[in-house]
Amino acid sequence: MRKQGVADRLARQWIAEHGEDYVQEKLDYMSERQRDVKSTVGYLSAALREDYRMPDKPEPAEPSPETLEAVRKREETQAREDQAYEARAAERSERARKLAVVEELVSRRNPTQRDADKRLFLSGLTDDLDREHFRAHGWRSGLNSSAIFAFWEELEPDAFEYQR
Repeated sequence: MRKQGVADRLARQWIAEHGEDYVQEKLDYMSERQRDVKSTVGYLSAALREDYRMPDKPEPAEPSPETLEAVRKREETQAREDQAYEARAAERSERARKLAVVEELVSRRNPTQRDADKRLFLSGLTDDLDREHFRAHGWRSGLNSSAIFAFWEELEPDAFEYQR
């Protein structure tokens, strides 16, 4: 109360009259609610005399059945999306692993074999877009990844199994 400018005598009188907890409650009220008062002693005196209180916080309302259903649906949708994302991430990871295996297989072959492998693979592609994508990206062609894996599996059976 000294920080608020209350004299020792008046502070003791208020504590004796109202109790220390009650006076502290009004000091807390003042510090939270009324920071810019002209006379803190006068305001504190009025707060004690008239029992100023913090407004009661309203009880949280019980959510409606519609709200609960909407939340449940949103959680289910989120769970499905999370599962789909995890499945796609696992698929991408597996594709990257297999493409690394292909790179390893290609690196073991001599230049003549590499050229023959590319020509043989390209001859098996029927779509112009697939061929163009393979020419641009080589053995890292994501568009042709399934065909690439099948091609190398035929050339080197179980090649992808050993690399796990």
